[in-house]
Amino acid sequence: MKEANAQKIRLENNTTTLAREYAREGLDYETQLEQRAKEKQMERDLKIVPAAAAAPVVDEDDEEDEGDQE
Repeated sequence: MKEANAQKIRLENNTTTLAREYAREGLDYETQLEQRAKEKQMERDLKIVPAAAAAPVVDEDDEEDEGDQE
């Protein structure tokens, strides 16, 4: 988890590149990006929604407050 967070920060602040990060794993970044693009396209084709988008978190306290305002 620590390394994943560090990698995210390095990518966000441009102190590394995808090519370098994939190379650390012995992988080619172009091949990996092409594969991920294929996977994302297949998700769209199959209408697969990411879990975070499929089930928004609802705060029950907020719902009660909204009902009181009407």
